Amino acid sequence: MENQLKEDTKSLTLRDIRQREWAQEWLKTKFGIIYICPRAGKIKTSLIAISLLGIAKPRVLIIYPIETIKTSWVQDLEKWGYVNPDITYTTTASLWKLSEKPELYDVIVVDEIHSLSEANLKELRILIDFGNKQVLGLSGTISEKTRIEIFDALSLPIVAYYPIEQAIKEKVITDYEITVILLDLDNKEKYIKPFKSSNYFVTEKKRYDDLSKLISQKIMDMEDPGMLALQRMHVLKRSISKFEMIKRLLEKFKDERILVFTGLTEIADKLGIPVYHSKSKDEKYKQDFCSGKGNHLATVNMFEAGVTIKPINRAIIGSFDSNPENLSQRISRLTGFEYDNPDKIAKIYILSTETVERKWLDKALEFFDKLKVKYVRIV
Repeated sequence: MENQLKEDTKSLTLRDIRQREWAQEWLKTKFGIIYICPRAGKIKTSLIAISLLGIAKPRVLIIYPIETIKTSWVQDLEKWGYVNPDITYTTTASLWKLSEKPELYDVIVVDEIHSLSEANLKELRILIDFGNKQVLGLSGTISEKTRIEIFDALSLPIVAYYPIEQAIKEKVITDYEITVILLDLDNKEKYIKPFKSSNYFVTEKKRYDDLSKLISQKIMDMEDPGMLALQRMHVLKRSISKFEMIKRLLEKFKDERILVFTGLTEIADKLGIPVYHSKSKDEKYKQDFCSGKGNHLATVNMFEAGVTIKPINRAIIGSFDSNPENLSQRISRLTGFEYDNPDKIAKIYILSTETVERKWLDKALEFFDKLKVKYVRIV
């Protein structure tokens, strides 16, 4: 039958039961966010909720930030036997087109709602004000700041919540250990030009310190340090210290499967392992690794959401920013439950250098149990 899930209700797992509970919570108002930890089954929960609307052929709009998420929707619709010819997909980047000529839908689903920009929130507000009163937001990672921004813009509350620690306790996802490796920026090898026109080089530590002084001065003068801040972040992403530590970890765990996140494609390419990033989109490398083939893969912002990797239990995060949602998405690539490895513990290594980066990290780790985070100083 169309618009119904093909599911064996006689052998429901705890995850299946929870998904029905979350769907029922949303159905009480049909306007809210289901905030459940990554890997808990947001798409299936949505399909349950839509199926229970009581509409024979609901007109559905699905908004998503990146193509891998749309792929997950298409695959899950097929997996669960949900057939509906009236589903419209749009990226957040194209949402403005729908807001210029708004239409009515039976339900609007916003996947990864935490990733909506200020402009996206205004565009979605237009659709809601036009008469779209049944809105389902989905996220596995919402910071308090983002929650407030979404509520202020859309009046859309969180109606169901399932935290990481409860999911671990109920064996919906696996447990984790985070090791933060504290490093100093390299102060020996001179390889960075202070300016493009310079005919001499300085160390990454010297370049970082000089940029930090300039940024501080800009802030004192109440000027925007934007370009200088970007240059400083680039120094951190290119760090020799981080690169050498990634190489050491890969050698130490050479026989284990590891996903590596770097900040730049040039760093990923230098590691001497298969890569999958914006400049090297060989789907075979990605598909092989996700299906269990090969031990190591490096990526840059390409495995943030909508990607399942099994089996895997280690990751190296060589680059991150202050956005806690981004870091949580990276870590969640490892926490999918593996039935043939029920005692699995995901082991994540995060490389951190200077003070500004450590401040970002403190903020980025807000979703995780502090007792499961340890710090190791490498000199």
